[in-house]
Amino acid sequence: LAMDIQRHLNEEPVLACPPSPLYRFQKLVRRNKLVFAAASAVSTALIIGLTVSAILFFKEKAALARAVAQKQRADEQAAIAKAVEDFLENDLLKQAVSQDQADSGFHPQPDLTIKEALRRASDRTGQRFTNQPPVEAEIRHTLGNAFMGLGEGKLAIPHLERAFTLRKQLAGPDAPESLNSMSDLAGAYSSSGRLAEAVALSEEALKRTKAKIGAEHP
Repeated sequence: LAMDIQRHLNEEPVLACPPSPLYRFQKLVRRNKLVFAAASAVSTALIIGLTVSAILFFKEKAALARAVAQKQRADEQAAIAKAVEDFLENDLLKQAVSQDQADSGFHPQPDLTIKEALRRASDRTGQRFTNQPPVEAEIRHTLGNAFMGLGEGKLAIPHLERAFTLRKQLAGPDAPESLNSMSDLAGAYSSSGRLAEAVALSEEALKRTKAKIGAEHP
């Protein structure tokens, strides 16, 4: 008993009962408080350091992923813009040049109207860009707005519908380009007398836009 009392005072395991591993460890910690305190401080510092390093690593990785995505987006937009430019030049402007005049410069055909040039270009759109949905969507949208500018809402509708469908598939219905197509298509419906469809589509575009950027956005 005297030995166990002394061992207890010395923070050592007593012999009166079999000591458990936890009991032995507790006694060891109490006998070496400074050593375990120092070890705890070092461990805490390491954990904090590793946590901060991990956070910075994942932030840098996310920033790099965003930069890569932005670069890809910029390259895609540049490619789309170039495709639209080529389409307008080759499928619209060159229609105004007869075959024997092609090498001597642009000489408009007197009987070719803008509407007819757009019609001809429209006929080629579906076949040329079947495997390039982003390009087709942009060109369809451009053609639709061109017909709208001529007051031809009915001719604009198929192009704007196709552009809207493609953009929803590519970027989702709440993407800015999808909302833009939705709004322009509603305008084409309205100008063609399809007022119920125009109102329904306009209300949906307004609801989605408010949800995306806030009702108070100018």
